Parts: sequence; C-alpha cells; structure tokens
Amino acid sequence: MGLTEEQKTERETVTQNITTFDSLGEDDYVFISYKSDDWKIVLDEVVRYMVEHYGLRVYFDRNFDRDNDIWINNMKKAITTRKCRAVLAFVSKTYMTSYACVMELLTARSKQAQMSFEETNYQKLQIIPIIIDESGSVRGAMSKSGEHVPIKERKKYLEILKDAKESPWVQDDKKLMPWMDRLAKDQEWMEENFSNVAEIILSEGHERSFSRKGPNFYEDLRQTIERCSKDVFDPALIKKGTAKAEKNVGAGSGTAYLEYWTGFKDYALKRRLSGGLRLSKVGDHNWYAIWLDNSVFRIECSVNTRKETLRAAFFVQNAPDRFIRLEQAKTAIEAALESEGQIVWDGKSQAANISVFGSRKGKSTEEQYEWFCQTAEKLYAAVSPYLGQ
Repeated sequence: MGLTEEQKTERETVTQNITTFDSLGEDDYVFISYKSDDWKIVLDEVVRYMVEHYGLRVYFDRNFDRDNDIWINNMKKAITTRKCRAVLAFVSKTYMTSYACVMELLTARSKQAQMSFEETNYQKLQIIPIIIDESGSVRGAMSKSGEHVPIKERKKYLEILKDAKESPWVQDDKKLMPWMDRLAKDQEWMEENFSNVAEIILSEGHERSFSRKGPNFYEDLRQTIERCSKDVFDPALIKKGTAKAEKNVGAGSGTAYLEYWTGFKDYALKRRLSGGLRLSKVGDHNWYAIWLDNSVFRIECSVNTRKETLRAAFFVQNAPDRFIRLEQAKTAIEAALESEGQIVWDGKSQAANISVFGSRKGKSTEEQYEWFCQTAEKLYAAVSPYLGQ
C-alpha cells in the first residue's frame, strides 16, 4: 500500500517535529520498528506522546526511499550498538509479513547485536511488541498466506540472516533455527514463513506485549522500557506543560520513588503480608513487585500520578492455560476481591494480568500502603484456588 503525496508530506512534517538519536551520538535510545504504512499511529500518536510526555529518546528510519539499501546500513548501525537499549515493535498484520520488519527483528537477534549488548536486568536485547491494529495479539496478527515476498536487497538480507544464525541468542532457540534455514531459500520467501519467524522472535522475550487500546497503556509502556534502561529518558525532551512532576511521588523523580517504595517495604514488613507473599528489592521507578513462591506469578503495585490512581495487578507470565482457568472463574474471583475500584482483565499479552485500580486522591501515604497490602492479599486469596499446579 503506497502513500499519497499528501500523506507523504504530512509524514515528513511529523517526523521533523520528533527528535531522534542514532549510533553516532553519545545518548542511549530505543529503536522503533514499524511498517511504514502504519506511520500515523506509530509516529504521530504513540512515539510523539512518549517523547513529549516522558522524554523518551528514540531512533526511527527517516529514509523513506526504499529503492536503495541505505536504510539497511542505517538500521544495522542503530540496532547493533550498545546505545540501543530496547526495540519497540509495532505489530500489525502487515508488519508480520514485511521482510523489512523481519530483517529488523533478525538484526536485534544477530551476533553483532549480541556482542555489543550490555547485560543489565536482561540477558539479551529486549523486543517489546505493541499491537496497533485489531489483531489483539502477536499470534492474532500472523498470516497463513502462501504469497511470495519479493526481496529487493537480496544480498543484504542473506547477510543479516547469516549473522543471526551465528548468534548464541538464536542458536539456543530450537524453535527458531529451522525457520532460519527455510528463509535462506528464495522459494520459501512466503508471507506465512516471515510471519512465523516474526511470531517466534516477538513471543520469546521476557517482557509483555501491549495493546495500544489497553488501560494505562502509556504508563505501563514507560515502566517496561524503564526496566530495560532508565538512561533512555531525557527530561529535557518533555514538552512544556506535559511534565508529570509532583512533590510526593513524581514521574521522572527516581529519588522520590525510591523513598516511596522503601517506605512501603518497611510498612509491609511490619504489617506482615499473609499468604506467603515475598517482598522484592526496592527500585527507583513507579512500580514494586511482590513475588509468589512460583516465579510464574507476581503481584505488581504501581502509582499513576497523572490519573491519581493506585494499581495492584496479578501477573501470569507466559502461562496462557493458567490464565484461561482464571478467566473461567472470573465471576467468583471478582466477588472475592470485593473491590470498590475498577477491575480490568488483560489476557492478550505474554504477561496476562488482572488489575485492580483504586483512587489515590485524599489518601495519606500510609493509607496508600495499606491499600496495596490489602489488595495484594485479596488478589492472591481470590486467584489461588484456580491456579492449579
């Protein structure tokens, strides 16, 4: 699908108004992987919001002329540098069948990327899927089409494929390697095969996938990026009038968050949480994890200073069958929670969750701590009968 001249002009205006960073500079950033047809949602909506409200540093391709391979050289440099701290993959049905998008995913798993990556919270460069169409999930965006995909930059494509196959990140993935062998053959360049490779790579990461229409989308996305690296946020990029500064607990204020969650941990230790819940290490971000005995499950407490809300979410990591059991008991679980706030079910991401929201307005810090403790205990008690082995 090509763009009209009017659309191209609009896209050019939007991209000129978004500050970008690259491998030649000194600053860390996240790489934006998207299908060019989706530029309106990706750049004008999501990326611009993240830059203007949170100061996110980003790299995305400004070379929209795909009649040469300059974009491939720029893309490889941008991903295979230690300055690239995460990849945001904006998933749609057209993204999953785009060889250019798959090349970006392969580059993020290449030997070059592996060699330049600095381990922090994760052992590999994180790829964070964001669903932007009606697919609902990465799997829902997959294609079963046998239509052949022509590749103009055949030599560059095969070089990237070879580099990815030599990466320990890929060699350890027994599910991915057979598909890599198939994609080395011209006759296997079909939409379905590219879609399968994209699905495997997008689904193997430690981070959850996001739906753009999900509740608390931007704040949840910010938290997830921050776990990859806090160094990709620059307060100087935040547009005047949108900064979320606050004396008590303010977004962008690591010291305030550290003090807040340190206070919460002290409070919870004295109070003694029931149900075998384990408190985690305190960090300087707006969320705090409470772990269960099984590492598949956790309860995450977070503060949204813009909406003045508190949130306690029970996460089920990469275990869809268990979350289905919870959904089947939805009525009983919600009755057991006895929550006065909103209860939201999100079963479309890798880290499916049940979130309970409460108001922060008018609550003292100690009252906020007690809300988190009570809600965490209720969440665990409500879901425990349906978790199984």
